[in-house]
Amino acid sequence: MAQDAQVSVPYPLLPDILAFGAVQPSRREAVIAAIGSRGKWLASLNPDWNYAIQTSASDEEIWQTGADFDRLAALKRIRQEDKTEAFDLVLKGFPQEPADFRTKIVETISQTVTPEDEPFLQILLTDRSQEVRKTAVRALVKLDGPFAKEVESQLLSLFKYTKSFLKKTLEVEPPPINEPPKKDPKGALETLAFAWPKPYHGVGWRESLLIRMIGLVRPAQLTRHLGISPEDLINIANKHLYGQAIFQGLSKAAILFEDSAWAEALILDGRLPIFIPRLFKALPVRDQERLLAKLLRDGKTGMHEIMGLKQWSPELSHEFLKWCKSALTRGQMHFEPLAIAIRLHPSTYDAALNLIDEESEKRIGSWNETLPLLNDMRQTIRNNP
Repeated sequence: MAQDAQVSVPYPLLPDILAFGAVQPSRREAVIAAIGSRGKWLASLNPDWNYAIQTSASDEEIWQTGADFDRLAALKRIRQEDKTEAFDLVLKGFPQEPADFRTKIVETISQTVTPEDEPFLQILLTDRSQEVRKTAVRALVKLDGPFAKEVESQLLSLFKYTKSFLKKTLEVEPPPINEPPKKDPKGALETLAFAWPKPYHGVGWRESLLIRMIGLVRPAQLTRHLGISPEDLINIANKHLYGQAIFQGLSKAAILFEDSAWAEALILDGRLPIFIPRLFKALPVRDQERLLAKLLRDGKTGMHEIMGLKQWSPELSHEFLKWCKSALTRGQMHFEPLAIAIRLHPSTYDAALNLIDEESEKRIGSWNETLPLLNDMRQTIRNNP
């Protein structure tokens, strides 16, 4: 980004940058930081670009009169400076806000949630909007406060693991509640049922609640309670009556708590591919690259996640080129050369340029389609040293 490099956006690009910010509210702060005084002057000439010149108003004024996105940005800034002031502003009009905006307020607070937020979030557990209730629950369990401890205690009471010389047994009971309360939930279990009153499609209501409970407790707490490793729990769950529920819940928990160890274990298991893209996001980039290189070596490509990285490490670049060589010999390379070239680590450029020799070209069945792509890739790499 221009502001990261401490350079100004070239003047001819200012209209395009301002138009981009108009349709991408989440990037407006970056746009405002990059356009400079001339950009703000230009923004004053177009009502669609007013977002870039509203910085003169105080955050309190923006919260009272601004557009939704600007109000949330103001709330975020206020929380960074004075949490008490932020709460006063939110509480004054919170019940009157539309449900979707109340949810966004809670999501904004959740980004920097602290123990001081717990009383406010507790109030929201009986909000009239299900989405607000769900968002408040997720924020509360991340605090590890009284509510999180009660949810954890309720979940652990449902699991029992025994080990003998010849047998390992995991006993799991569904939550002891038959239907969600209509109002005024008592305790953590009823609160969760009140927040998620409908079961998953094709899954019983109590089993659905079990999935949600597992997804709201840090996975390490479950393995610590059972006295087993993540790998042991995965192996047992693969054969368990409630195995699908356990895997779904653990995947949700790894994502919610950004538990990299559990995210990696579940990705390697590969039982629930629908969660894999989100599990990858729970990993630091360096671990994503290491794991993707392993998946390539093991023949499990993870190609969507690989192409989602901006640039590859030397290890991942080398593994990709090995995979690419194999795919080429089968005539199965269908990637845009530029997309590959801009991601390869510079230390692997020579290997990429030598990817196809004359002998390899003879073995490619669909060379009429593939060879032009490779030639384009060679040229792209030469032009992007």
